[in-house]
Amino acid sequence: MKKNTLLIGAFALFATSSVFAQDLVIETMKSNEANLEIVDAEFDVGYGNIGHTNLMSVIGLGEVDFGEDGSAYKATGVEFGHGWGEFDDFKYLVFHAGPTFEEAVPFNEVRLQRTYGYHCFVTYAENIKNYGEFTPPTGKQKVWLTFREGNGNLRSAIFYENELAIEGEQPWINELPDYEDKATIIHGRVFERATEPVLQDPDDPDSDLYKDAIYNEDNQCWGGIREDFIIKTREPIDFGDGGLQQLVAYIGHDGERYKEYMEFYIDEVTPENMIARTWSGISLEAWNDFTPIATKLQEVKGTHYLFVKFGAATNLHRVDLVTENLWYENPECGVIYKNIRPSEDAVEYKTIGDESSTQGGDPSLGQMEWNILVTQGGARCEGQNIGYTSNGVVVAYYDVDFKNGEYKRVIIDHSCDKNYTSAPLEECNFSLYLDLGDNMWNNVETPEEVKAALEGHEPFAIVEAQPTGGWSDIMGTAAELPEITGIHTIYVVYNLPEDFGMNIYSLFLDPDDGIIDNVPTITTETLKAYSVNGEIVINTTETVNVALYTINGSQLTSRTLAEGTTVISNLSTGLYILKATNKEGMVSTHKLMVK
Repeated sequence: MKKNTLLIGAFALFATSSVFAQDLVIETMKSNEANLEIVDAEFDVGYGNIGHTNLMSVIGLGEVDFGEDGSAYKATGVEFGHGWGEFDDFKYLVFHAGPTFEEAVPFNEVRLQRTYGYHCFVTYAENIKNYGEFTPPTGKQKVWLTFREGNGNLRSAIFYENELAIEGEQPWINELPDYEDKATIIHGRVFERATEPVLQDPDDPDSDLYKDAIYNEDNQCWGGIREDFIIKTREPIDFGDGGLQQLVAYIGHDGERYKEYMEFYIDEVTPENMIARTWSGISLEAWNDFTPIATKLQEVKGTHYLFVKFGAATNLHRVDLVTENLWYENPECGVIYKNIRPSEDAVEYKTIGDESSTQGGDPSLGQMEWNILVTQGGARCEGQNIGYTSNGVVVAYYDVDFKNGEYKRVIIDHSCDKNYTSAPLEECNFSLYLDLGDNMWNNVETPEEVKAALEGHEPFAIVEAQPTGGWSDIMGTAAELPEITGIHTIYVVYNLPEDFGMNIYSLFLDPDDGIIDNVPTITTETLKAYSVNGEIVINTTETVNVALYTINGSQLTSRTLAEGTTVISNLSTGLYILKATNKEGMVSTHKLMVK
């Protein structure tokens, strides 16, 4: 059976192309963090590559064996992405070798150019130099990377055994000889619309929500796309005897969107017919200069119509089906969103009020009364939520009834802009306190004064304040509740990184702890799940959809797994709930402890 690896948090494994088959490739991705040394740079929270570099950045790649006479490698290069500035604004990356960075000697320099986005990676390479300040290394040496001019994102460093015939920008895989012998190339023009019109006005055909989604002959791509638009091939595609390994989509857009995925199906857009899914919201800055993104392809045999379902406004030029693992596989987005929903028995407290007011809620109308006690200069109501917030805001929620201690968790629905923070929970949260009293906030204005006022008080719950990808994207996060009875005032204190704000819409008290009962209905002969060495292993003899939850009900991932063994890695220590559903709707639920 096949073995797959599903990385939570989330980075796919490097797929070495045939052009690098005899060369050394060292990933500069978070998945290789244990083998890297990084100074004044950090991993991109979405893609996982080394980014946020500058002229002071130092990246240690570990030890490389150059051979006793230094003849093992003739050239070096990097996979580089950068989406700002002019295209003729050159940047220079230097390779150093030595026992420490301080003792290391430069042995090569590679000239770089900006690309069509921070996740549009292009390989730049040059032959190792033997003149001026450059000294070719011999033997086993540690290798370090620095920028002499400019900066950018790095996905890998490459050491070539053979001298390069052409230095500088290297060809993509699809530009190499014999690529077309290994790929079925499906151009955008062979697709047709598969989404029925969605009329905003039933009497107006031009009110179709997807009316602008068309194939553009000039740019040779599908554009004008909106979320959930679907296209299909006009004729069936021959997938052969099941030997196709990768699917490559050539896309273009402007921006970075953490929640946008592109999905591929055969014959019908149903969960069991999905054959590939890839994050298409990577950071790109060109609509019609197309970047290839590759993903693993499930085994498909015979001839089938190919369907493409779009996640958002992304242009599509073509799709390749490849017989070998030639391409670097596009990672899962490392930003994992939670959206914990309350049970039907939860009680909701909404932050309703007049625009721009600092208090609201009318108890005579059954509304919760609330008041912003510390505004930090701008927090105010936006009708259905509190907005314009920042670190140190304090809001009182009055007369919250915990009843007889029946509530097990608190959920806060909130939203944030598209920026993402990798700050830990203790630095990005809503801290909830009971019955502090409004008077203690008199003359309290700054975050430092809020912190001082809270000395000696402990929150009864700390709820993650999660950036949600957009102000209109409302999501819920949760925290466990201790046993609390009776009616109380809740004081919500915003603990946020600098320059971050969060809009709170509702607070829920939920008697359901969010944990799913362990009642397996799929037999153990069909599906087994267990935890070992910090990973979760799933063995299944049929296609299943698997959802993984934290113990507080937060969903980490949900995807369709083919028959075989799948390993879920990059998990923090703790208890998880795994729910598997097969095509017949039968369910198997497992509680698994990761140590």
